[in-house]
Amino acid sequence: MSNLELMAIGDSLYQGVRSMTIKTDLCRTSTPAQVAAALGETEFASPDPGNPMIIDPERWLKDPHKLGRELAEYAAYWQKEPGSPHGLACFDNVSVAGSEVWHLYDFTATQGQAQAREEFAKLGGAPLSLSTIGKVDLSRMIYGINSRFVLNPGNLPDHAEKTQIGWVAERKPRRLLVNIGSNNGLWDMCLKGDPKAGLYFGKPGGSDPDDYSQIEALAEALDSLPPEVETIYFNSLGRPRCVANLMPNPDNVEWATHPGEAYFESYENRFALSPAYNLLSAEQMSALDQRVAQANARIAEILTKGITRHRLAFVDFFGLLTDKDAKHWGDSRATWAANHRISNNTFQSGLLGGFAHGGLFGLDGMHPTTVGYGIVAQRVLDVIAQTETSPSQAAKVDLDALCREDWLIQHCSAKWTPLLFGWRDYRRLHAGRAALEPFAEENHAIIDLMAAARFGG
Repeated sequence: MSNLELMAIGDSLYQGVRSMTIKTDLCRTSTPAQVAAALGETEFASPDPGNPMIIDPERWLKDPHKLGRELAEYAAYWQKEPGSPHGLACFDNVSVAGSEVWHLYDFTATQGQAQAREEFAKLGGAPLSLSTIGKVDLSRMIYGINSRFVLNPGNLPDHAEKTQIGWVAERKPRRLLVNIGSNNGLWDMCLKGDPKAGLYFGKPGGSDPDDYSQIEALAEALDSLPPEVETIYFNSLGRPRCVANLMPNPDNVEWATHPGEAYFESYENRFALSPAYNLLSAEQMSALDQRVAQANARIAEILTKGITRHRLAFVDFFGLLTDKDAKHWGDSRATWAANHRISNNTFQSGLLGGFAHGGLFGLDGMHPTTVGYGIVAQRVLDVIAQTETSPSQAAKVDLDALCREDWLIQHCSAKWTPLLFGWRDYRRLHAGRAALEPFAEENHAIIDLMAAARFGG
């Protein structure tokens, strides 16, 4: 019988990424970490990277002049392939940001190490900088660094070939939390605002939208886990229209008219990691929602059929985002935490810094804030109670405390809102849709980082 109560596998939404950043304090407030804390699991081991994994936009907003130096420092640190600063040989949360479905059962620390080395080699011995960053695939570099560290934090030969599911098989937790699939197409839908984006779960290099072989292989891998893994809690994919990055156009703020279950006339991808700017019609946004809903149904069908040796419970993330969709519904679906109105509008800073609007998602409009992760954790806890005990016994997350501790909500730089809209207007110009509005010279370094780096889905 295993003494381990909880593990988590998946992607960025379970690793705890906020505003594109992966670092220790964010990993410790991830959804799995919050679930563990609410259940009284005080020894839950989250990843403890000794430095941010290459980028830290929230910090650089406070002082853009540190960007160049710290970009080089962080890259040099990770090129040395360090282990856990606390000497941990393994983590309870082995989710790796950027993972697609197949990574859970077929990607190891050794592969991550090789991938990171390939990207560093492209620099030819030069430090990573704004002038050299265009030589590398930054998302591929970060994924290599991240997977090597998370899957083998002790740098032990015996752990070098462990996958995420491989760790679960070895450690045999009673509960397993799973969040996966966003990087199989949802990223392109919501960050790039691509109306043609679809979800693909088939064989690498293929294009058949009806090929769900990755999900079938995942079901087989999960079903093969030891019997000590009693219950698997699997999240559905989120609803595109509820993501904070897809905002109504013209600009919409908290006091706009709300269409409810209907759609705004058009949507823009307010933030992006490249100059790409897209507009989606109401019909196109509705079509994206339908694609995701259909994929959720198909995934649930495959998993339910394929997993017979363990109890399987679904966490309706699509429905949760709909329940919290203040962007379309207004105050009736907003969340209040520590006297802050939390919504799924794009995060905006106040004139003097701190929080003005949004708050469910971080600066990129894609990854939740600490409060946002707490809201997801509460839904997971509710499903755990419904599955194992009763709804009245669900453990509770303290959203007020999380809000007071959320650095972004409490301390966001006043530079963020003008930078956000300046970058949006720059991208509109690039797309030929509007004139460029000038923005502060001191923000150009961050703009250059966004434009130079090649980020994958």
